[in-house]
Amino acid sequence: QNFIPTEEELQEINGYIKGGGDKVLLAKVDHYFLMIETIPNLAERLKAFGFKLYSPIKMAEIKPDVDLMLNVSKKVQESKRFLKLMEVVLCMGNFLNGGTARGDCPGFKVDGLLKLADTKTADNKSHLLMYIARLVEAKFPDVAKWVEDLADVEKASRLALPQLQGDMGVIKKDLGLVDKSLGSLNRRDTTNLFKEKIEDYVGKG
Repeated sequence: QNFIPTEEELQEINGYIKGGGDKVLLAKVDHYFLMIETIPNLAERLKAFGFKLYSPIKMAEIKPDVDLMLNVSKKVQESKRFLKLMEVVLCMGNFLNGGTARGDCPGFKVDGLLKLADTKTADNKSHLLMYIARLVEAKFPDVAKWVEDLADVEKASRLALPQLQGDMGVIKKDLGLVDKSLGSLNRRDTTNLFKEKIEDYVGKG
């Protein structure tokens, strides 16, 4: 956008010419402004072209992290062992909360798992998380191998999720702006090759 003259700059240059000023005396940048002034929808064109240049680079940067998150999410949803483990945790929670408003719950929030170690035994030497671990190993030995199903979770946990979400948000926002700016181009101009190319690129994106 820094390459586009402002309305005030164009008015000043054109006012100088209309007032009888000699074009030869204009600075190089003024000649440049006069030349690009004739290009229709220049701002929209530059915005779209800039997006086409930088977006593949940015998407290539974040693709490995996005793929890792999607892969881990899929494995978490498909792991029968992990699902069974969550059932054990839910049953245990409902048992301990039986007879209260918190009992007989159909489910729980994932961050509730972080509180399992906070429920201590009477002698304060153990906690609910350790009890569930021993119970699963004894009663459901195959379920105890749930970690094997989610080998990439630890790697995914080290990702800077807010940064990744921010990068994806910027790309999505810019894509929306480019798509909107395309509407400003002359849709009746069937020879507008630039618009066709950008629309094709945005459509593929």
